[in-house]
Amino acid sequence: MAVNYGAGAAERTVRTRKMGEKAAICTGIVFAAAGIARPDIIIESFVKPTEEIVTMAVPAVRMYFISFLATGMNLLSSTYFQSILKPGRALLICLMRGIVLNGFFVMVLPVFFNVNGIWVTMALTEFATLAAGRFMIVENK
Repeated sequence: MAVNYGAGAAERTVRTRKMGEKAAICTGIVFAAAGIARPDIIIESFVKPTEEIVTMAVPAVRMYFISFLATGMNLLSSTYFQSILKPGRALLICLMRGIVLNGFFVMVLPVFFNVNGIWVTMALTEFATLAAGRFMIVENK
């Protein structure tokens, strides 16, 4: 995207971003579906699961993997803004998903949803960041 932007090819820049968005959506669906459909495989790659671990980990993995539906788009949005020389917007996206929203949700959600609040933190963070990133892209036109 940066090469196209630097060459003054605004339409190619947008076309490249849109191709990236399609790829991000497709890979997000694949990763989310994998974690939702087969959390046992994910769990077994980290621990030798006991029945107790499986009981706790299966719902946690499923909740966490929902976040992958938005992760790729957020990474692409950040890269897009870097490429078109809008570093403030790129930084805002990075901070929202890495510190600000994560920190807020991980402190607040467990109060209302117990341990499930921890596991949905990443999904809420990614989707809130996605909404902000899409707003900034539309606003940038």
